[in-house]
Amino acid sequence: QVLLERFPNSPLAAKAQLGMADARMNNKDDVEAEVAFDDFLRLYPADDNVPYAFYRKGELLARQAPDPGRDQTKTLEAVKAFTQVLEKSPKGPYSPIAAVKIAELRNRLAEHEKRVVSHYLGRKHYAGAEARARRALSEYPETTAARSLLSFLAEALEKQGKKAEAAETRKSLAEKFPAPGEKKP
Repeated sequence: QVLLERFPNSPLAAKAQLGMADARMNNKDDVEAEVAFDDFLRLYPADDNVPYAFYRKGELLARQAPDPGRDQTKTLEAVKAFTQVLEKSPKGPYSPIAAVKIAELRNRLAEHEKRVVSHYLGRKHYAGAEARARRALSEYPETTAARSLLSFLAEALEKQGKKAEAAETRKSLAEKFPAPGEKKP
């Protein structure tokens, strides 16, 4: 920090800024670490360590991501940071890990949506449950929550009297997720 304050134009300034962000993250000073990573990314956008900074920022945000029943802002920010790793350095050393983290975080987001849809169904807000389930299925079709979301969608349609759409959704559910012992058509 002293180096950055006294010699902001030093050739070592970028390394110092990134080192400070890492140190704050390691010390679990999450707010200061996030600010330090953001400062690095803003001040040194062409630095070779930008993918690493996005990766570390993604890790920082992911560890702050709450239970799927809570606000998922940090989860969404973590996905964005890990996506930047893939965009900045698709074949870099952090890309495979970032791709796995994105999949995990997308599953968390889908689980959140599943809980929200279930809550709407429990409160008899069937139109809201339908809309939320449709949106979640379009955003997270490859997640483990997709089966439940399809089931909830069928239930919401059924409760609204949309029998034909509910039957079509149940058919789609059976095709995509056959019962144990059945084969996919």
